[in-house]
Parts: sequence; structure tokens; C-alpha cells
Amino acid sequence: MRIWMVVPMMLMWIVPLVLIAWMISAASSRQALSHGYGPAQPVAYVAALQIVRERYAHGEIDKATYERLVAELLGQA
Repeated sequence: MRIWMVVPMMLMWIVPLVLIAWMISAASSRQALSHGYGPAQPVAYVAALQIVRERYAHGEIDKATYERLVAELLGQA
């Protein structure tokens, strides 16, 4: 066999396999970050939101402050 016949055959198998592996990797990392609850949020934002919720639940902050902090953390301010 000539090399010019082997290279296209190898590419015919390698390129689809690499694409499939990349797609699986991208999908699994996206799912791991989002925990199945919508778009992925960095861990720091999740922890900050939890703290704000706890402070509101304990009565440390009022409703207006709570809503302002949540909007700021979610980038809606």
C-alpha cells in the first residue's frame, strides 16, 4: 500500500473518534458543574447565595437587602 492511501483511511477513523470523545467530555463537564439545576454557577456564588439565604432566614437582613444581594450575586443588578 502507498502512504497516500493509508493516511486518508486513518483520518477517516481518528477524526470521528476524537470528535466523539471531545463531545462526551464537554457534556460531562458541563453536567458536573451545573448539578442538574440549570446553568453552571461557580462554587463561590453558590456559597455566597447560601450565606445570604441563611442571614435572611435568621432575620439578620431585611427583605430589601436580601433581594439586592441576590440580584448582585446573580448579575441582575
